[in-house]
Amino acid sequence: MRVANLAADLINPHTASARCGDLHCFWHHVDEPAEGAYRVCFECKHVYRTAEDLRAAFMAEVMPCLVAVSAPPIPPPPVEEIYACVFCCHDW
Repeated sequence: MRVANLAADLINPHTASARCGDLHCFWHHVDEPAEGAYRVCFECKHVYRTAEDLRAAFMAEVMPCLVAVSAPPIPPPPVEEIYACVFCCHDW
């Protein structure tokens, strides 16, 4: 009997399957283990490893939109006040 390789594929984008289990990030299409992570989106399964990762994603993805519609520009929120996944907008 042959045993399938069940190691997470952290690098190569792929379609979600039973092999991925709960590891598959539907935004980036790779497996992202949640163990030890700062935040995990339970909708798209994206994993923010650290608070700084979440803040950096917010600054890259959301802040340009906020700056474009705000006069005067608003300061970025503290990481504790980012209440949703930066990519899919699902709340924690």
